[in-house]
Amino acid sequence: MKYLSYFLKQFTEIFYNLKFRLSIIAILSTGIMISYTLAQDVPEPSPEVCFHLTARPWEPLDISRDRYLDAIEGICRVAVRHQDENGAIIDPYLHREHRYSTPYYAFAVGALLEAGRATDLRNSGVRAMEHATRSFAGGSQGIPDAHGEFFIAPLTGGSDEQHFIGVNGQVKLSADSEQIRSTYGWLQPVRYETPDSALLIFVYPRGGDDPAASKVKASFRHTAHGFESVLGDVRDRLYVGRTAAGGFGNEIDLDGDGEQDLQFDTPCNFIVQLEDGTMKAVEADRTVTMTYQQQQIALRPYTPWSPE
Repeated sequence: MKYLSYFLKQFTEIFYNLKFRLSIIAILSTGIMISYTLAQDVPEPSPEVCFHLTARPWEPLDISRDRYLDAIEGICRVAVRHQDENGAIIDPYLHREHRYSTPYYAFAVGALLEAGRATDLRNSGVRAMEHATRSFAGGSQGIPDAHGEFFIAPLTGGSDEQHFIGVNGQVKLSADSEQIRSTYGWLQPVRYETPDSALLIFVYPRGGDDPAASKVKASFRHTAHGFESVLGDVRDRLYVGRTAAGGFGNEIDLDGDGEQDLQFDTPCNFIVQLEDGTMKAVEADRTVTMTYQQQQIALRPYTPWSPE
């Protein structure tokens, strides 16, 4: 999520400088809906987050950081032998650049440099990044084997993808502006246009196991109380996703059967960890009594509780 937080910070600063105000409409476990309208006021600072629950349960692998870095460095030192003068990594058997080897090489070198290793590969990594961003800016015709969807993750600095989905009734994308030189190389600006009074963009940070952005857009639907998609359902100040739910309120239906699965004696901000529609853990921001399966459970502020 650090890339999403960085994006929101930069996005807020840019639009404030243009006399815009960002209005956060709703937050899903895997997406954010935003709109902008003309305004003059200063953006409010981001709220402090004190919750401990993650979007889904996880356990770290018992593999040391150095073992990962050793493997990465070995691969990079072989790959650099096959880099051409333009920065591309050339497949030694195909004798051409193959798919997405160049951007992933650039990302791997960046990971090594951040760890204080392989400083002699810095210039090689920069050339690879420059070549990959030029290829990406050229669209499908400029990307080896038309594998542009695999360029996004390494070029944006992580294993996740960042999608910006226009969900207005009518949205036009324009990419006719001149390219911009940035610290990531050459970037192609994309402009969203709509005849509506406000532009609605769904920011979707996608992981490898999440639905494709095209499926999210196709399933997106405005409702009387919010919006819904294959990712989840937002109703007023509550949301229910595939692996998490929560918001602000005193009750919530987690499985969509019309029955309130959790009830609180006092409205509160809360997060619920889900697995196949069943609660695995819950956390609230204040002292409340929760009713769950006809049991009364006392919750302390920012202290996760699990039925197991």
